[in-house]
Amino acid sequence: MSLNNSILPTKINRFGRRDSLIKQASLDREQNEGIRRQNTLRSRKELERSLTICKTLLKCLNDESVELIKNASEEEQLNLLLILNCLGENNREILQSALQQFLSIGLYLNNLEIIPELEYSKDLEMRAKLSGKKWMFLEVLSKIVVENSIERIELKNLFLYKDNNVNSTIWFPHHVSELDLCAHVVVKYEPTEDPKHPGFGDKKYIERRSELNKIANSYRFGEPIPLIEYTEEENNTWKIAYKQLVELRETHTCIEYQRNIAEMERIGLINADRIPQIRELSAYIQKKTGFELRPCGGLLSARDFLASLAFRVFQVKLFLLEFFLILIL
Repeated sequence: MSLNNSILPTKINRFGRRDSLIKQASLDREQNEGIRRQNTLRSRKELERSLTICKTLLKCLNDESVELIKNASEEEQLNLLLILNCLGENNREILQSALQQFLSIGLYLNNLEIIPELEYSKDLEMRAKLSGKKWMFLEVLSKIVVENSIERIELKNLFLYKDNNVNSTIWFPHHVSELDLCAHVVVKYEPTEDPKHPGFGDKKYIERRSELNKIANSYRFGEPIPLIEYTEEENNTWKIAYKQLVELRETHTCIEYQRNIAEMERIGLINADRIPQIRELSAYIQKKTGFELRPCGGLLSARDFLASLAFRVFQVKLFLLEFFLILIL
């Protein structure tokens, strides 16, 4: 018997299954790092052409520092951690001169640390927390690198604010209710975009998937998980697949899986006759483990998925392909 079904893709794709979430996150990170590096190189060239920063200083700055300087406006008050590496016999004189220049130009010194290099006792690292305008940092650092032997300068943003005092801290959920805002789907892996997706080009599958995703996306914290009315054809597909999995259970699954699935079958939570409802599964899993299920509208970004796990919430899709993953819980 075939597994032909309105919510299963009918097109057999020559590509394998898409990568795991961890591998996808790793690939995305590598891609983002490459893009970030290209943007930094572009920023270096723009700063060099603008003549607002001397070339000697530009060579000493790391990528993060270049981006920070380029993106900061003249009106912003910068609160930065300055890391300065000094080489040679006269490094103490260099640090003393640097401190004097910081104060003379109007930079406010909040904290200062002098750290000797372990491998080279003559080298020192200065860490200074400074507050001031962008032009102040550029002017004083340009003088320092021109007059002295500086190996590296690094700037880290402690707190960047404008007149409206907007914090630049990256948002993350502090309460489980804020998972309503963690629904960012990785669009490039959707069947409408990704040719590697097994449902790519399958109009019937895409329409049914879209219908179920709308239901999932409308869910909000505190509401009962919606019950889905699956078609007779969908339940028949589930029945065929379920029976085939039962035959493989003893030889292809671990003892924990066998014990848990047997208990779920015994109480009637899962059987071959109908697709189980996420609401019922969530109540059972929460009672057993403390975790609960939450419907989502597609493949979540790694950040949103991991944020959900922090609150013991496992986000799952409503269409049939996802239910085989639920069984391992």
